[in-house]
Parts: sequence; structure tokens; C-alpha cells
Amino acid sequence: MSSKIITTVVVALVVGTFSYLAISDAVSIKQHLQEQTIQIKQLETEYVELDVQLDKTVEAKEKTVQEVQQLETETQNAITERQKLEAELGAN
Repeated sequence: MSSKIITTVVVALVVGTFSYLAISDAVSIKQHLQEQTIQIKQLETEYVELDVQLDKTVEAKEKTVQEVQQLETETQNAITERQKLEAELGAN
């Protein structure tokens, strides 16, 4: 009878120890997953902000390219007009 009690106590200690370790590990994993979830949400927010900034930058770049093209056209027109006027002055 005493061997059954000893066996029961040993089994209870072993099961209790493994149960404690399993629960501790599960709690640790849950905390780690919660931290990762929070980090993912922060990264999603940052992604949205960066995406908006990128869209604004692309829009500004396109506007600048259009302005540069317009200025180049105006410069070319001014050069052409200057050459035309110089030709007229040279003919007179």
C-alpha cells in the first residue's frame, strides 16, 4: 500500500512539474504573440503614413517634371524668338 502512495506522490509531482512548465511556456508564448501583434499594428500604421508621404512625393515630383518641361519649352521659344529677332536686325 505504501508503494502505491509513493508512486501516486511521485506521479503527482512529475505531472505537476510538467503542468507548471507547460502553463508557464503557454503564458510566455501568449505574451510574445501579444507583443508581436502590437508591433504589427504599429508597423501597419507606419506603413500607411509612409505610403501617404510617398504618394505626396510622387505627386510633387510629377508636378516638378511638368514645370521643368514647361520652362524648357519657354526657354526654347525664347531662344527661337531671339534668333528670329537677331535675323531681322541683321537683315535691316
